[in-house]
Amino acid sequence: MNSLHLNKTFPERLILLFMFLSIATFNCSPLPDFSNAYTRSVFPKLSPDYADVVIPPNIAPLNFVIKEPGERFVVKVFADSTKPITISGKSPIIQIPRQPWQRLLQENRGSFIYLDIYAADSAGKWVRYRRISQQIAAEPIDQFLVYRFLRPNYTVQDEITIRQRDLTGVEESIIMTTKTIDACINCHTFNHHDPDEMLLHVRWGEAAGTLFVKNQNIFKTDTRTEFNSAPGAYAAWHPQGNIVAFSINKVFQFFHAAGESRDVIDLSSDLILYRLDTQTVMTDSTIGHPSFMETYPAWSPDGDYLYFCRAPGISADFSLEKHYADVKYDLIRVAYDQFNEKWGELETILSAAEIGKSCSHIRISPDGRYLLLCLADYGNFPIFRQSSDLYMMNLEDKSLRRLEINSDRAEGYHSWSSNGRWIVFTSKRDNGVYTRLYISYVDDQYQCHKPFILPQKNPRLDETLLYAYSVPELIKKPIPFNANQFIAAALDRNKARKAKLDPRVSIPQTPPVEKSGTIDYP
Repeated sequence: MNSLHLNKTFPERLILLFMFLSIATFNCSPLPDFSNAYTRSVFPKLSPDYADVVIPPNIAPLNFVIKEPGERFVVKVFADSTKPITISGKSPIIQIPRQPWQRLLQENRGSFIYLDIYAADSAGKWVRYRRISQQIAAEPIDQFLVYRFLRPNYTVQDEITIRQRDLTGVEESIIMTTKTIDACINCHTFNHHDPDEMLLHVRWGEAAGTLFVKNQNIFKTDTRTEFNSAPGAYAAWHPQGNIVAFSINKVFQFFHAAGESRDVIDLSSDLILYRLDTQTVMTDSTIGHPSFMETYPAWSPDGDYLYFCRAPGISADFSLEKHYADVKYDLIRVAYDQFNEKWGELETILSAAEIGKSCSHIRISPDGRYLLLCLADYGNFPIFRQSSDLYMMNLEDKSLRRLEINSDRAEGYHSWSSNGRWIVFTSKRDNGVYTRLYISYVDDQYQCHKPFILPQKNPRLDETLLYAYSVPELIKKPIPFNANQFIAAALDRNKARKAKLDPRVSIPQTPPVEKSGTIDYP
């Protein structure tokens, strides 16, 4: 696969050098005799915490740091029927070799592996900690994870990249970057976890537009029309691959004097459908009513229903300072007949007024039985809501439950694996500022198990990393194009396409909105 590889900054190079010089060594000198080791009944403190997690049989090594005192450390990773992987050295940084790890997982798929951890003091006395177990799921996770990587700045943005990570190891490549274009990139979306049908959005400047990948080609489209002066943003592919639902949003950023200072609000939004074959934008009062704000579309796996979030529209006398926390979104569903282009009756699946929470980020399980979403106190930008938690809804009986995998900080964007057995989500649980990516196993009863952080080659990386992860999407194979090809398509004016408005759509007259106290956030 062609890729634009990462350029390490000086601090990153220092971290890698430190890691190389200080990590514990795989199968080094003869091991000491542990027969007289003092056994403690407590689990050792590890960072990240990988104790009692369910892991995919194709995941990268779960490297970690031992947060216990010691002058020397020994770690044994083993299963009941296999030879252990033994790592020893003076450093508490434990890096598990990839090939033995992969072999251990494959040979014990659906069973357990164990970690025995020893630490010696300056006098050479050994302590053995309580054994840690990890369960290997029978079902794999999709091999590749795509996410946005950026500094969470308020105004002027540094380089933003969309990156692709091979989850079986630590290999990473840049799929798109703003390094050579003055722009912002976001909203990478895939059809059925397949990168052969995908899109991503470029905002601002000469490169602005939506980049589509379809039929082994990249092409850029300007989705703006007389109906929507703003381009399509949050996107959802119809399973048949010829229609994409977009939201069109007027987004503003503002700040609080205390607590989570940064905040974002939609002042208006609607949904549109874009047909790729005719390059036509369509909408209807069902999904673009002037009295409501519609956003975050999501199709059911069979394509028969469109789910979205909806709140009452902002009135002309709306005061941001007084009423920002009153904006709450319902969860709505509507049937759609794509062949006759007809909409059914709107159904309120979850009422914000009844539950006292606001809905956002709808993602439906691949089998269509369950719906995963965020609920927060208000608004539809959960990344800035400490109250934001992940909830699961059974679509058969509409029962709703808060997931046990939540923390006391913001849980945000999430996605399913193609087999419906894994979810990846963003969380600020580690430091309250920078989002990290977590993976959780979903069993056949749709119970979510203890999440674990995305494994890194250097297990201390996330402790010092001043970047945030967002929009994690699992895909079944690598994206067939690299950053240079996406940039070339974004800058090629000759091949750019222009969407046209379906003549049946009436152009709305949008009432003015008071903007006092806001900062434009394109």
